[in-house]
Parts: sequence; C-alpha cells; structure tokens
Amino acid sequence: MTGALVELAELTRETVHLAVLRGDHVLYLNSIESEYSVRTRSRVGWTLPSHSAAAGKALLSAMSDEEILKIFPFEIIGGTPQRGQLRRVDLLAELELVRARGYATNNGESEPDVSAVAAVLCDPLGRPQAAIAATAPKSRGDGTWMREAGEMAAAVANRYNLRFR
Repeated sequence: MTGALVELAELTRETVHLAVLRGDHVLYLNSIESEYSVRTRSRVGWTLPSHSAAAGKALLSAMSDEEILKIFPFEIIGGTPQRGQLRRVDLLAELELVRARGYATNNGESEPDVSAVAAVLCDPLGRPQAAIAATAPKSRGDGTWMREAGEMAAAVANRYNLRFR
C-alpha cells in the first residue's frame, strides 16, 4: 500500500495519506508531505467523520447501501461547515457519483481550507482495505485540481488493485 501512496505523491506533488475506516470515521495511518512551502500537513493519527472526508467517502462507496445504513442508522448523519446538515439520502446519492467516477472529493468539508480526493485500495479478493488521498490547500485545490488529482488517485488505485489480483 505504501507503493500506491508514493506513486500518488509523485504524481500530485501534494500531501498524500493512507486511511482506513473505523466505524463512522476514518483513521489516517500514513502520510507523505508535499515539498511545497504552503501545504497541508500530515494527519497521521487523526480521525475525521467519514461522511466529510474524501478518504471516508471513497471507502464508504465500496460498501453496499445496506452496510452504510448500519453505520448511519439515522436520517440526519451529521453536518459539515460547508454543507450544513447532511442527510443520509444525500450521502447515498454522493456515493453513487463516487462509484461512477472512481474517486471521492472533499471541498472544504472536513477543514475549511483543504481540498482532497481519494480512491480505494482493495485486497486480492477485491475487498476494500484502505484509501489513498491527496490533499491540497484550496488555493491550489480548485475544481480542475480536484478532477485531475482524482483521476490520478483512481488510476493509481486501479493499477495497485490489478497488480495484486
């Protein structure tokens, strides 16, 4: 998994993270910081709500709706500074988009000045194990960056997943 993290760091030149799902949160296990002087810093050891973090949304997208309903049993599942209250039905709709394009995004949802993208890494049986995420200050992490970096994250994850099947 660290190979995928290194590859994503080289492609994006931004700070990257490896994260796993823990209940309704994501836990950041590893990171490579960008060499830019203005950058997002490592989140190793942090936990963030999975519904607001790109890594969390990527991991949730690999689950069935039934599994997600067990994690989020209530209609209102939380909130984000940018979006306000988040309804479960809206999260499920967003996860459909994540599944279709192959990567998740976070546009200031977990931290106001941070943009992020993430894709899922699977074990040899195709089960989701972790997510790789690239994060950038919003000054660089605009819509174009999010699309390009998201496609890079998805491509890295796909190469990694195919290599180990």
